[in-house]
Amino acid sequence: MRDALARGASNSEARVLSTIGMRCYFRVRKRNILDYFRRKFYFGEIMTATLDTIDVRILEALQEDAGRSVADIAEIVGLTPSPCWRRIRRLETEGIIKRRSVQLDRRAIGLMFTAYLEVKIQPARKANYEKFEKAIQSFEEVTEAATMTGPYDYLVKVVTPDIDSYNDFMYEKMIPLDVVGDFRTSVQIRNVKEGRGLPLNHIDG
Repeated sequence: MRDALARGASNSEARVLSTIGMRCYFRVRKRNILDYFRRKFYFGEIMTATLDTIDVRILEALQEDAGRSVADIAEIVGLTPSPCWRRIRRLETEGIIKRRSVQLDRRAIGLMFTAYLEVKIQPARKANYEKFEKAIQSFEEVTEAATMTGPYDYLVKVVTPDIDSYNDFMYEKMIPLDVVGDFRTSVQIRNVKEGRGLPLNHIDG
């Protein structure tokens, strides 16, 4: 965290005072630098829900196959269907389960090209960041996007049928955004691990 902050601003603009776990204390001298840190280092709300071992096993089962029936999950975790269903509903109500989705084989549907696009926003104003984030929500080719530390502001994952389609995407959608000051593309050669859900082994049930 300390290194990330150092990359975001010069020592004359911000100085790290101390770090405690995931919390970092620093002093800034300019308001625009404070806005930079607020945008860059927002980690969201800290989860306060209490999960036991059965909850974790339910989540593991759903991450492995979201289409499993309640009866199947109940058998896996050692419950009858009714209490298992109530646990799943609670996990959904508390927002731990955001939604259930289907993972497609991109190659089977003709999406053969994947690129990671690093984007720098210029000028560095709050309105420009908001404009960029709003725009990419409507770009179907963009499957993931995140703010990053370092010289670029965003890392964007783009999936298209081929390199020509990616070129069209860049010239027709991304470059016309007048807030994109610079960008860099890295092309994926092959995928060595598919997303299989979030790790749960840190939770003490």
